[in-house]
Amino acid sequence: MASLINMTEDQHKEQLKKRHNTGAIFENLFRVALVVAVVALITLLIDVADEAFGTVLESFQTDPQALINDLEDSRGRTELEQLSDEELGTILMTNLGTGEFLGLIRDNIGAVEGAAFINEPMAVSLDGSTIPDEMEVDTETATIRDLSLEQQRDILVANASTANLLGWVNRFVVGIDIIDSWTLGDTLFFRGNIIEDATNDLADDVAAGGLERAGENPNRVELEAGLARFIGESAAFDAAAWYDRSVDIVVSEDNYERWIGAASAQIDTRTANVREANINFDNLETEVTATLEDEIRSALTADMADMPVEVAEEVAATFAPEFAEVAIERFQAEDPEAVSASIGADEEDLLESLVKPGLAIAIDEGTYPDASLEFRSWLNQFFLTGRGRNSIPAEASLRTAILGSMWVMLITMLTSFPLGVGAAIYLEEYADDNWLNNIIETNIRNLSGVPSIIYGILGLAIFVQALAALTSGAAFGLQETDNGRTILSAGLTLALLILPVIIINSQEAIRAVSSDIRQASYGLGATKWQTIWRQILPIAVPGILTGTILAFSRAVGETAPLIVVGAATAINSDPTNPFKAFTVIPIQIYDWTSRPQAQFRDIAAAAIIVLLILLISLNTTAILLRNRFSNRLG
Repeated sequence: MASLINMTEDQHKEQLKKRHNTGAIFENLFRVALVVAVVALITLLIDVADEAFGTVLESFQTDPQALINDLEDSRGRTELEQLSDEELGTILMTNLGTGEFLGLIRDNIGAVEGAAFINEPMAVSLDGSTIPDEMEVDTETATIRDLSLEQQRDILVANASTANLLGWVNRFVVGIDIIDSWTLGDTLFFRGNIIEDATNDLADDVAAGGLERAGENPNRVELEAGLARFIGESAAFDAAAWYDRSVDIVVSEDNYERWIGAASAQIDTRTANVREANINFDNLETEVTATLEDEIRSALTADMADMPVEVAEEVAATFAPEFAEVAIERFQAEDPEAVSASIGADEEDLLESLVKPGLAIAIDEGTYPDASLEFRSWLNQFFLTGRGRNSIPAEASLRTAILGSMWVMLITMLTSFPLGVGAAIYLEEYADDNWLNNIIETNIRNLSGVPSIIYGILGLAIFVQALAALTSGAAFGLQETDNGRTILSAGLTLALLILPVIIINSQEAIRAVSSDIRQASYGLGATKWQTIWRQILPIAVPGILTGTILAFSRAVGETAPLIVVGAATAINSDPTNPFKAFTVIPIQIYDWTSRPQAQFRDIAAAAIIVLLILLISLNTTAILLRNRFSNRLG
């Protein structure tokens, strides 16, 4: 290429054009990368939100509306969420036994455990709890069992949140169970599919329940009475009538022979020399099944002109595969007449297909008494603050994991921040430029890239095993566990994990301070420490805080080292000191996503949203602090 001095004007323009083209290519590549990143992030958020909100099919042992109607003033309310705290407490009081009610109070607001709760004075058994002033009871002498049920209820209501009261009513009285769930996308765009799936989920139980209530050999009138509770009187009347009239058609040897014979004849017609041919019987069965469905549907339509088409289709879908199977067995047999035409068309299968239309209507209209389709936000107040059971999706709570994360991050921050900043100050301002300090700096930078699982193994060896007397609290007389698998061990392990990152970021922030400021401070007679404390650190604070908070954001989302250190997945009590067993939000998400039930993925998505909000909050805090300190210095 010609030098710039010897370039002609045209050559210069050509070179400039090439540079612009190259720059435009990279600019477009960067734009594409940005678009891909944004699309990936939006896809992630949509996927998480799709799981965290949606429709659920809830079943319950006690109808919530019946509980509301039992109150003195139901005022037309239809949901438990519309009740006051006192009314929720009343439902608990009246529907739980005396022992269960006292156990509920003891386990959730009591200060002592076991039988001592009912024997100790209230000043001891309810230490720290609020006693309503209007109760006028001597807490130094009276025990909890000396109070009336209404007074016990008032104490529970005064010390429990609305979310907890509602959760206890759903768990201990209503008995909510999630039968099935659907995503937000299904809820918005596929309502019909949801009703169909919900109908299939419940049809077997409805049919069995109807037969049980009707008794043996049910006739039309008995079935009508047996089904009325589940699908309403009109739908029950129709289903019982269809049952009574369709038994003679479906459960009939004459029809067996007619349908099977028709299928066999069609097979013979379609295949010449079939016994010598290589026939794919899987495909043949599909064809025969389709043919039989048409045959059954035609027979039902001809014999029951008033029967809805969808009912006939349900019956066909139920029994056609069995007829097809017999037809194929006869076709393959050397002696077709010897193959039995017996088909297990039992009453429950037939009734299940007949009740589905009425059941679909009942579910859609919300009149089915034992279950209902409800829109559910898995991210709700009870999920965040209630005391739940994480083994049951409908009762799960993130409260213990949130508190565990707060405890672990508090210890991590108190340990890593002063050590990291102090080490950075020493290395930048005090350490000599020699081989030892160079080795230390090199190792710190290498440690920042070590996989987190290695720090978990280090924490297990040092904090859980070697220093178990310290981390378990035994050295302080506060031992809560038999080993060092505690909050303190987890916090110290994460502190080691992010310590190199804090040191490096703090070094860079300190190094960025102009040397002129140092020299000016020394020239005015300031000592080295005064220069560091009053001049260098205030200027470096924005960079130090930004790097530190970003390091904390990494620690919040870590799972591998905490699994090694011994985080639990099932803890029912809140952590109250650093020597407790613990779980954290990422561990709880890991546990829920590893379980087979679909509803655990829903609550895991809700927990992911909580974790994302926490991470975004930390990053936002870093930006705000950096801007605030930058503005002060500017």
